[in-house]
Amino acid sequence: MTETLSFIGVFDSGVGGLSVLNQLIKDFPEESFVYLGDTARLPYGAKSKETIKNYVIKNIDHLNSHYNLKAVVVACNSASSVLEELILPIKTIGVIEAGVIAADKASKTKNIALWATRATVTSRAYENKADLLNKNLEFTSTPCPTLVSLVEEGEDSHPLLAPAFDFYISKSKFSDETDTLVLGCTHFPFFKKELKKHLAEKFLNIKLVDAAKEVSEHLKNTIKLTKNKAPKHLILVTDEAAHFKNFIESKMPKDVSFKVQKIDIS
Repeated sequence: MTETLSFIGVFDSGVGGLSVLNQLIKDFPEESFVYLGDTARLPYGAKSKETIKNYVIKNIDHLNSHYNLKAVVVACNSASSVLEELILPIKTIGVIEAGVIAADKASKTKNIALWATRATVTSRAYENKADLLNKNLEFTSTPCPTLVSLVEEGEDSHPLLAPAFDFYISKSKFSDETDTLVLGCTHFPFFKKELKKHLAEKFLNIKLVDAAKEVSEHLKNTIKLTKNKAPKHLILVTDEAAHFKNFIESKMPKDVSFKVQKIDIS
């Protein structure tokens, strides 16, 4: 091990998982986190299932071999969609089960819209997980790859965001019974405020849910908490790091320090 501290690992293909990390740091202020953004191989959502499995195994193996981990949060829906098909060396928490539970709590009609990556939609991971949890939810799923790209550009209010919202609202064909929209990609909570306003302007009374808070609750029941007055937060990237640093400065808490470094995962 290169670190003596106990860490909670978090990973995503890019900056999207920082939305989950943000929630976890708020809820676990005395824990140390190591976040891996696999920027050299993003986006995962356009990759095959076998390729995504390979990425997940390599990312978790890297974190587990270099850091003293309590658990790993897979803060990526595309990666979470393959977790049940893998045997992993450490306790791993995905975002899909959390997303299903959050949707079930939020919805009165149980008629759920899902915006996600193509890999997540194709996998039917949300539908399958709802069945396993005995949740009687009806999902209407729409792949939204353009929204991932807009978040990656890092602008607070991208000029193409509203037209993209309109495009995917049209594709989603919300029914009169649709009362909940799951943001089934961890990139999407970064524009949650803008989307909520946009839906209201279209007179669409639809609740927005994401997995972050449910993941936090799951983690709380999984790990032994640390009493650490000086937690350490590491950000690892597999490609260019300047983009991540800019995103952290604009999106993450100003009172939290992050050390960013580039790594190689062969």
